Amino acid sequence: MKRIQNRRRFLQLATAGAAASVAGCSDLQPSTDDGSEPETPQEQGDGDEIDPDDVSDTALTALVQPDPDELAEIEAEIVEQVEAGELDQMQAQQEMQRRQMEIIDDLADSFQSTAADADAYHVEASMPDQGAFLVDGDAEALVAQLNDGAVSALLPSQEYVEAQEAMAAQPDPDEMDEEALEEELQEQVEEQG
Repeated sequence: MKRIQNRRRFLQLATAGAAASVAGCSDLQPSTDDGSEPETPQEQGDGDEIDPDDVSDTALTALVQPDPDELAEIEAEIVEQVEAGELDQMQAQQEMQRRQMEIIDDLADSFQSTAADADAYHVEASMPDQGAFLVDGDAEALVAQLNDGAVSALLPSQEYVEAQEAMAAQPDPDEMDEEALEEELQEQVEEQG
């Protein structure tokens, strides 16, 4: 029973951390190996903004997301480290978030490279740190990317526009104090619990 409670608590914190990451709360990100602070999404190049009126009727949102089995393996490793006392809950959350972001970055880079070489479709706008791309072009070529596993999902273009608007509406993490961030994280954990 203790393992289930730890696993649930870990999942709550990891999910809340991922939500905070999506919200732009970079203060929750771990420092890099050299001790410096990690880049914020703005420094990483968080993609292209597009005016919703400029989105073509044939555009789609392409998502690249980690394989659920791979995430489950990472989660199991981290849970073991928590149970062994090697990581506390916050460190576990940060490690899970870091590893998820690494996977998303790799997938986004791969998709962007493939799209740059493709003649049948192109990327109109992107949020690579979220694994989201606004694409347009030949539908068969895009579906082939989905069938090959290069893309996790193809959604209506409105999904990209709404995600872009949600990202723009998030408060600047540099303007939030640490206590406010912790309160927001705690509220998210309580809502999920």
